[in-house]
Parts: sequence; C-alpha cells; structure tokens
Amino acid sequence: MTSPDHTSTGQESQAADRIAAVTEFLLDRESLLPAVASRLGPDAVFESAIRGSSMAPAIPKLSRLRVQLLGSRVPEPGDILFYLADAGFMVHRVVHQVSAASGERYYLTIGDNCLAPDRPVSERRVLGTVIAVDTTSGTRPPGSPRPISFLHRFARAISVRTTIVASHFGWSTAAQVAAVFRRLEDAGRARAGRVFRFIGLLGDRRRTESS
Repeated sequence: MTSPDHTSTGQESQAADRIAAVTEFLLDRESLLPAVASRLGPDAVFESAIRGSSMAPAIPKLSRLRVQLLGSRVPEPGDILFYLADAGFMVHRVVHQVSAASGERYYLTIGDNCLAPDRPVSERRVLGTVIAVDTTSGTRPPGSPRPISFLHRFARAISVRTTIVASHFGWSTAAQVAAVFRRLEDAGRARAGRVFRFIGLLGDRRRTESS
C-alpha cells in the first residue's frame, strides 16, 4: 500500500494558493493579465469578473469567471473566449473561425444578447476560454445561449453571415462590416430606450392624473 505523498500535496496546495492570490490581485488590474498569465503554465486557470449583461443568462452580470489559458488548444464555435479587445477584456461566444492567408487564425465572436458581432479577433489576443462561472447559487459551467425571438435570430443571422462573407475579402473588411452592424445596433438600442422611457413617463403621468 502506497502512503500519501504529503510533500506533493502540500506543493500543489501552495501552487493553488499562489494562483488564487494572483487572480484576486488581477481582478481590478486587467492590463496585467497577459504578462502574468503567460507565466502560469499552458493549462492554468485564473479568475476574472464580468461586468456587463451581454452574455446573460449564460453568464449573469457581475459573475466571477474561471478562465483556462488557451495553450495549444483551438477554440471551436460555441466556446466563450476571454480576449483583449480595444476597450479592455471581452467575454463573448465564438460563432466562426478561419485562418488568414498568413496562417494566423481569427475568431468572430458575439454576445448572446447582441445583434451584431464583434470585430474579428486575432488568436494572439485570446487569453483563454471560460470554463466555469461562480454565481450566488454556486459554481457551474457557462450556459448555452438563451432562446431568443425570431426577429432577434433573423437580425443576428444577417449580421453574422454578412461579416463571414466579408472575411473572404480580408479581416480588415470584415472588421469594417462588423463595425457598421454594431453602430446600427447601438443606434437601435438608443432609439428603443427613448421609446421605453417615453412610455414610462406616460404611465407615470396617467397614474398621477388618476390619483
């Protein structure tokens, strides 16, 4: 009978404690993540957090994430990437990937609640994939996209497929097309927000008049 290796267990525990301490430190220092993560090893897992609701309910707003470094693995459609975008780190789902003529791989991602895809992201900007979500009810794998309306699916299909077609002319062209769809989505959401606020004001006025 082999006795337990307490030395090995203790070292593993210390390594886990170090990674936990580092990830806690990095939660509000995202700019340091790539440099630090590169020293954790190809299969290391670190923690971060999500602020927005573009991936809800698969990943609820303000959830803590467990991200596994990409290493040599190639993400597939449906995986949720943790990557460096122009405005900081982004957590969105892969819908398409293709290799450029140079051999570099690019990914097209989109938030579950979004209508327009993001600018294509180079594999060099991908830090890892989300493997778990820590919520108030416990830790679980990230969920699948929620059921959405026909109009939502239709709009997403047009924007994603058009951007994929544009990628055959180069990823800079695809980036421009994705940016156009994103501006259209932002404008539509702003307009919808004004409409809902107006409806809310009308409701408040009616309740005031009837009281």
